[in-house]
Amino acid sequence: MKTKVFAMGIALMLLSVVGFAQWKLGVGISGSMPGSYFSDKAIDLGYGFYIQPKCEVVKNFELGFDAGVTFLNTDKNSDADENDTQYRVISGVIRGIYTMNDLFEGEITPYAGVGIGSYYFHRKTDGGNEFNYLDGGVSPQIGAKYKMFDVSATYTFLSPKENPKDKITPDYASTLFTVNLGVNLNLSK
Repeated sequence: MKTKVFAMGIALMLLSVVGFAQWKLGVGISGSMPGSYFSDKAIDLGYGFYIQPKCEVVKNFELGFDAGVTFLNTDKNSDADENDTQYRVISGVIRGIYTMNDLFEGEITPYAGVGIGSYYFHRKTDGGNEFNYLDGGVSPQIGAKYKMFDVSATYTFLSPKENPKDKITPDYASTLFTVNLGVNLNLSK
């Protein structure tokens, strides 16, 4: 009984904080580079898009959920695969962001954050072979906001699992560097 009352108290406290929070919605495009790009160029540069609902739970701290899709292709000049291979990475990441409003004065607001989440890899070759793979990862992020515009850089570390069957990670995409350009829409007035 005490556990239920305690859990209900925590839930009510979180609902009251979230109910008065500043809600925002970030949307944007991204450019990605796998960590193996300079070593073996097995996977070429990619592109994607994201959506990020978030709320400012306390002053200078935002909590959000990043949902994104990244498209990567094999490098045509690489000997890594006999077929052209397309990768699609779908991510779902819970991210905490600390904005440095008090440290810097002016219209540009720098921020730093870290996220933890799941990454679903889908690999498809021209030969018709398809493989799927689910992995977890951590992604630190730095960026800056200017009015409603946002630019950031994220470096994703995936868990170091060996999966020899489909060779999607860690050889080809154990890390992913991403640059994001987007806008933040204020949903609370």
